[in-house]
Amino acid sequence: MTDNDQTYALSRRKVLGALGAVGIASAGAGLGTTAYFNDTESFENNTLTAGTLDLKIDWQQSYYGPTESWEYVNAHPDHDGDGEQSIEIGGETYAYGDESRNLVDYLTCSNFDQNYAASYNGQEHLIELDDVKPGDKGEVTFSLHLCDNPGYIWMRAADIVESGGVNTEPERVAEGGDANEANLAENVDVRMWYDQNCDNRLNSADIMLTIDVSGSMLYSQYGGVVNDDPILGYDETTKIDLVEVGAAALVQELIDTDADARVGVVYFNGSSGGDPHIELGSPLTSDIAGLIAPSGALNGLRQVLADIVGASTTDPSGGAGISTGTYIGEGVLEAQAELANNGRVDTTPINVVLSDGNSFQGGDGTPYASPTSAADDARASSPAPATNVYTIGVGADTNDTILTEMAGAAGSAGDDPAYFRDVPDPTNLVSTFQTLADLFTSEVVFFEGTLAEALGALDGDGIHLDGDRTKPETTECFEPEVGHCIGFAWSLPLEAGNELQGDSVAFDLSFYTEQCRHNDGVEQTA
Repeated sequence: MTDNDQTYALSRRKVLGALGAVGIASAGAGLGTTAYFNDTESFENNTLTAGTLDLKIDWQQSYYGPTESWEYVNAHPDHDGDGEQSIEIGGETYAYGDESRNLVDYLTCSNFDQNYAASYNGQEHLIELDDVKPGDKGEVTFSLHLCDNPGYIWMRAADIVESGGVNTEPERVAEGGDANEANLAENVDVRMWYDQNCDNRLNSADIMLTIDVSGSMLYSQYGGVVNDDPILGYDETTKIDLVEVGAAALVQELIDTDADARVGVVYFNGSSGGDPHIELGSPLTSDIAGLIAPSGALNGLRQVLADIVGASTTDPSGGAGISTGTYIGEGVLEAQAELANNGRVDTTPINVVLSDGNSFQGGDGTPYASPTSAADDARASSPAPATNVYTIGVGADTNDTILTEMAGAAGSAGDDPAYFRDVPDPTNLVSTFQTLADLFTSEVVFFEGTLAEALGALDGDGIHLDGDRTKPETTECFEPEVGHCIGFAWSLPLEAGNELQGDSVAFDLSFYTEQCRHNDGVEQTA
């Protein structure tokens, strides 16, 4: 046995504390194509093999339970043992909850202090679901650091312990006897994702597309025709055609990246007879593919516009009876009402407001709501959920000042150019929508199901993680010297019943890596 083939048995404390250079070299002389290195970082009693491929892990685990607030459970490194991730460098403390310092920036291969002995803060397993109640939830984010070479990485579960616990009378009634089954894992929901900003939260989104369908988006006498290029089966291209193509591109990006997103649609126009033309084209839906289907709210927008403005034809030359005015504020209010009534808890609300003009009253004199006031309400926590407001100005005649004042992050005062997209050339709308989609899809869910299903997927070889989600057809290596975060969240639904009383489940998680060179991503050793 050579030095490179030596095996060391380490306690869990040593594994978590050292997180050192481990691996195995198994190639004979001249057999480079069969050579590989590997490394396993486990949160359990385990055996590691010595070598040079170095994977280091840190994590923060939190729990939301009886206090109805998030509390720290355990972490590594945790220099003072209080459950909150923290390190000390040069006499300065850097903690997970310190907003003035991003701890992730300091947890690198060069300064990951191996003297911090990691522990479970009193737990036997990394994750222990014991005495959980309906509505409870928890989350742990791991930060992976490859410190020498690129590597493939697998995520695994181990040391799974389930118990039916005390067989209470309500549980016996619910289960119909004395079976006392350990079925908590079958009722707990789990998500795993690539936590792009390492913030311990899945950046899911409820997105409202608030679209201007006034006459100037289509009819030539109002500047709606962009050019004579055919599009969508028509002989010329109009602004509303480009909105349709761009919105479809945004939705398709959400689909392709398997983003945790729901999308709704609002149309706004002017008024006639004293009523603003505001329409909820689609409520928030997870069936986002249906939005771009033939009968979807984002398909056939020329006809949608013609129906709303009261024109008799979709011909861009226009016709009599076109209602005038642009009621941006009313459109924003309608979208915010949908977010308030049907938005999800712990999800980022987003309102994308697109217009090609000023907010103004129609020929019948109907007054309109202030678009800036409506946007102020949207960004504030009351009366609607605090919402990120993005605005898009289409064409050269757009009131950029108003749309910029409307734009801003949730809770901000607005007037943030970073949330405003100026598109004087409407043919650039498609790329604008795609850029916004990239903002909304940076975190990708790679597993969603019950905890029982998750533990099954993580058993054995485990789940092969992807180092580059921009190449969905392949599973790519993880690059060294870069922090990669993985989120694992669980929740017990409110509708969980008495059959779960007294049940518990506990388990450990680990990560296994093999070098990319000389390997094809198919694991060769356990």
